[in-house]
Amino acid sequence: ISYFGGKIRKKSFCLIFILIATLFSGCVFASAREELKNEKRYMQSRSDEIIRCFDEKDADGLKSMFCLNDQSNPYLKEEIENAFSRYEGTSVSYEHFDVGTSGGTDYGVCVDKHFSAEIRDIVTTADSTYEIVYGEYMIYKADEKEIGIVFITLVDSNGEIVAKIGWDE
Repeated sequence: ISYFGGKIRKKSFCLIFILIATLFSGCVFASAREELKNEKRYMQSRSDEIIRCFDEKDADGLKSMFCLNDQSNPYLKEEIENAFSRYEGTSVSYEHFDVGTSGGTDYGVCVDKHFSAEIRDIVTTADSTYEIVYGEYMIYKADEKEIGIVFITLVDSNGEIVAKIGWDE
């Protein structure tokens, strides 16, 4: 009887362990899903703000979105103005597309989190079509002055790069 009772205890323990593990993983997955939704909302709002800056030719607004290292670049404002001069009209429609988020951890602590995104099929009042590709660090423990947008590329309807902002070459 004790052997049989031992099997029941083991089965009960296993069932309880599986139940707890399932509940815990469900919470972890729910948390990860919520974080992913928040990241997508953040990227969408960043894309909307970039479009606003291009539409309104708001160089100071766009510059403020860049990381501090890029903001201290004396040529950043010139690069922004150059991109604005090549962007004809104001946006009528566009589509946000996030390329992806990646990063790294150090002993379970996030030390690097960055993403790339595209704003596709930007149609303007000048009947021009563009794409804007950009990258941003959300977390970068190695150099916190890199947090923010680190590059923007303006591409025309032929797939040609017409302007680069914040690229180190």
